[in-house]
Amino acid sequence: MISRRHILEAILLPALAVAGLAAAAAQDESKAPAKQPPKTIDVRVRVSTKGGEPVPAGSQVEISGKEDACGILATQDATGHIRNGEVTFTVAVCRVAIKTRVDGYIQDRKDVDLRQYQPPIALLVEKER
Repeated sequence: MISRRHILEAILLPALAVAGLAAAAAQDESKAPAKQPPKTIDVRVRVSTKGGEPVPAGSQVEISGKEDACGILATQDATGHIRNGEVTFTVAVCRVAIKTRVDGYIQDRKDVDLRQYQPPIALLVEKER
């Protein structure tokens, strides 16, 4: 015959075990260090043409993240319009690829580790033939 004690143990022991696991998980989460936002830097890119002509209006520079440390830039490129031959991006300090988009010119691309950034990053485009 099943006693009341056995019935209570069958009901309460699993519930207490689940509650204990939940409390332990919550305690582990509170011990985890808070995730720090990535360190950012202003990256200045200078674009010039071989031959010295001004960069055409509407020209752009695209920057892509090459590692997870780049945050959103690792999955979503940023684009900036060139003004007076330059464009500036504020991005996480990481490895990036920087590409030009200049109509009528052969595009330039550089891979840069922003941990060793020296301003400005210079890109040179040459007229298409």
